[in-house]
Formats: sequence, structure tokens, C-alpha cells
Amino acid sequence: MKILKLVTFVVLSLFLFAGCSNDDDNGYVGTRDDLIGTWSQTHAKGYVVADEMRINYDQRFDEGVLQWTFYQNGTGSASINHPYLSGFGTFTWTFENGEITIFGRYDTIFGKVLKLTSTALVFECDLEQREQYEKVTCVRY
Repeated sequence: MKILKLVTFVVLSLFLFAGCSNDDDNGYVGTRDDLIGTWSQTHAKGYVVADEMRINYDQRFDEGVLQWTFYQNGTGSASINHPYLSGFGTFTWTFENGEITIFGRYDTIFGKVLKLTSTALVFECDLEQREQYEKVTCVRY
């Protein structure tokens, strides 16, 4: 049950991000075309502050459980495929200068891409409004 709650929290947090770090980085992190396709989230590490208590988490996921799909036309979808939990959502997105922005139904995710290759995607968000930080790791699916 604890893992199910964590998975639910992680998926919801991905759609509820309100403001993330926008630090400059002159390093090359791939192109918009590198992002297009389906990615399976395999790791989420970070913390959230709830009721004045900091909760750290470091969660690994099986391939295919959490998926992000980025389409050429700037739209995308996110899904969770788990025996006890499933869900699906759509979004629009931009990728420019190492910054990924995902416009969801309720909130916007602003992420700094740390790594983007043909097989790996790593980005991080620092959610100051919600006192939350998360580093997300994905593999091409």
C-alpha cells in the first residue's frame, strides 16, 4: 500500500508542478527531436514538505509502468500502467535551451533537462511553492 501511495503521489506531482528551477546551463543536452517518442520513467528521487515535515523519497519503477509520450506536433500523453492503478492524461510541451515545459490540464511543469540522448532522459524540478524537488529518470520505451 505504501508503494501504491508513493506511485500515485509521483504521478500526480508530475501533473501538478507549479514552478521549477530555471538555472542557466551552457552544456548540450540534446534537441527537441531527441525528445520525441515514448519514455518510460524508471526513477524518481526527491523530497516534499508536508505538514512541516520533509519526506525524502527514492523510488524505482519497472519499465512501462509510468510513460511519457512526446509527439512532433507539441502534444503528448502520460500514463500509468499498474495492476492496482492506472491513468492517462494529455498535455502540450515545449523544449528550448535545455528547458522542458509541460502544460498539463491543471498546472505546468518547468523542468531543467540534465541529460537527453537517444536512450536516456533526465530532468529535475525544484518546486518552491510546494517545497518539493524531484529528479526524474526515463529510458526510451
